[in-house]
Amino acid sequence: MDPASPTRRLNQYTKIVLSTIEGIAQSYRVPVLTTIATLSLGIVTMIESVRTNKKLCNQIADDIHRVLCNIVKFYVENEIDGVIPPKLLHDIASLAEILQTIFSCLKLQQGIGRFKALFKQMDNKIRLEQCVDALSVCVKMFDTEIEATALSSAVQMKIDALARHGQFLALLENHPDLDSSTSQTSTISTYGSSSDSLSLLPARPQIFHGRESELQDIVDCLTEGAARIVILGAGGVGKTALALTAMYHPQVSAKYDNIYFISCQSSPTCSHLAAKIASHLHIEQTSNLEKAVVQHLSSQPSSVLLVLDNFETPWENMDSRRDTEEFLSLLTDVPKLTLMITMRGAERPGKVQWSRPFLPALSPLNDSAAIKTFYDIAGDLHDSALVERLLQLTGNLPLALSLMAHVAATDGCDNTLRRWTAERTRLFSDGYDHTSSLDISVALSYTSPRMTSGAQELLSVLVMLPDGISDTDLVQSRMNIPNILARKTTLIQTALAHVDQHRVLKVLPPIRESVARAYPAKAQVKSALCQHFRSIIGLCKERAKLSSQSYVQLQRNLANFDSMFLDALATQSDDIEATLESVVLLVGIRRGTEMGRSILMVESSGLGLNTPDFISQGNAYFDADGVDISMKAKWYRACGHERLLRNVFLGALPYFNASLSLVEQNQLPTPELADALYCMGQVSGALGQ
Repeated sequence: MDPASPTRRLNQYTKIVLSTIEGIAQSYRVPVLTTIATLSLGIVTMIESVRTNKKLCNQIADDIHRVLCNIVKFYVENEIDGVIPPKLLHDIASLAEILQTIFSCLKLQQGIGRFKALFKQMDNKIRLEQCVDALSVCVKMFDTEIEATALSSAVQMKIDALARHGQFLALLENHPDLDSSTSQTSTISTYGSSSDSLSLLPARPQIFHGRESELQDIVDCLTEGAARIVILGAGGVGKTALALTAMYHPQVSAKYDNIYFISCQSSPTCSHLAAKIASHLHIEQTSNLEKAVVQHLSSQPSSVLLVLDNFETPWENMDSRRDTEEFLSLLTDVPKLTLMITMRGAERPGKVQWSRPFLPALSPLNDSAAIKTFYDIAGDLHDSALVERLLQLTGNLPLALSLMAHVAATDGCDNTLRRWTAERTRLFSDGYDHTSSLDISVALSYTSPRMTSGAQELLSVLVMLPDGISDTDLVQSRMNIPNILARKTTLIQTALAHVDQHRVLKVLPPIRESVARAYPAKAQVKSALCQHFRSIIGLCKERAKLSSQSYVQLQRNLANFDSMFLDALATQSDDIEATLESVVLLVGIRRGTEMGRSILMVESSGLGLNTPDFISQGNAYFDADGVDISMKAKWYRACGHERLLRNVFLGALPYFNASLSLVEQNQLPTPELADALYCMGQVSGALGQ
């Protein structure tokens, strides 16, 4: 391409815009923007060397430049205050999927030889035309967004998130090529029908462990008769993989003459869903497509398996949920039709008599299956201890596990752990859609129409609590989140959180990391929770002996205390004096019980704050004038105790000496002196002095 050509100059400008996009991604904690920047750079670079379909490629380059400029303009002209409107987040995530389709198309065109290109030229042109149409829709969406924000406030943008979510998906429906490559609508005929009705299903998962029980239950159900099955679970937990594995099972393929696999991801309403099913059944457009689809399936002479993937998209839209459930009910009335759907969350659509027993929502893999999956991807020549640490970071969530294993296969476990420290959940990305990027998958769930602002606020603070939180603490914390128990239910229904065997609300580790980076909790919500935790510790201080109830409440929040207090000190966002006092009291309580390591022994947290930083924070505070001498002495003893528990005896001695000196110089009460002398005795005994 001529260096002076308009397209080459435009691409140079685009690359400048991309550097701005990357800066925005870091400043506003929107990881998917980094993905968009990387993908856009790859596209414009390939466009510079294309030899065919240049006009279409130039249009793509122009539209990419335009939409990227609109994103920059939005961030420059609007005061975001750290909270990105859900509508914009969803549009950005969807843009990433559109760019992935374009990237794949150009990569395919680039990879075929000249001879094959002669035969594939028309196919490539059709694909690129579809890409241009899809990107044009996205450009118009962002154009509209910019115009709207010029006339209305950011608050108004958030109010109609549901309506605009549906609007985007409605536009998306007109361009089926926007679906990810692993969720394309497909059909397979198991008994050689005509070639025009035969296409391939998405590939069967080659690595599949830990779902043997669920798989057998589904296969048994599918082979017994006309089944109605729902596969539920969080994003990235393996719902689609389980459905595909079941479809490829020999018993299932032997029973069903035709299997249809249809992605509902871009079908926001019942009418869109019916239109999509109709188009892949080769049904002509009519005024009542729902009826036409049912009649067509009813007329089939042999058994049919219909799989609707990502069914939450049409079902979540409350404006059309009733129609969607009615259409689903009509489908289940077809005698020879078996229906299987996959959905994010833990709710089943109504108006259908689902097959019993119900399949429970999918959980992360057990440790054995997770290890097998990791070794199948990364090989088994790895230190088992390092592998275990990596698996803990993934929470055994299949998507995160697979992405982590692929990184380890190339970089090794040691380097992967180092990269995790620097990159966090950006490491969980091998692509640009919800099936290959954890951040995109979480973003789609976070911006779901089912997620209210209160549920989003609760999730943002919940991800800071490694131990999770009980209903009692939720209510007592007074976080000023209206109907907080109802918001808890929303998180469970969307499978962004779960209740463990102790009835504690928790979030899986990789989801915690993703949400914590992209959607930080509000300061006032964190402050209320910190105050609640301080009150728990303070109540224990007032009692001569811990009651069993107090002990349990302390025990179940130990990691939560660490996380919240470390954050409060690191961000200087709360009452530092009260927080440090709680830390000292907690150290004393732990020393007198068998609760395990103190907060000072925490080597790191999700915030990247390590123990020396934490101790230096406290030292800086207590070295100031006017602080309580007794509390300062306790602080030094707490620091010395932390060193002692680490077996760093020489490091403990200066802290215990400083504490004893303060007690003696200021003639503090006898119990203080006794405690200081006891601590000195401990370290002296350890040193043999």
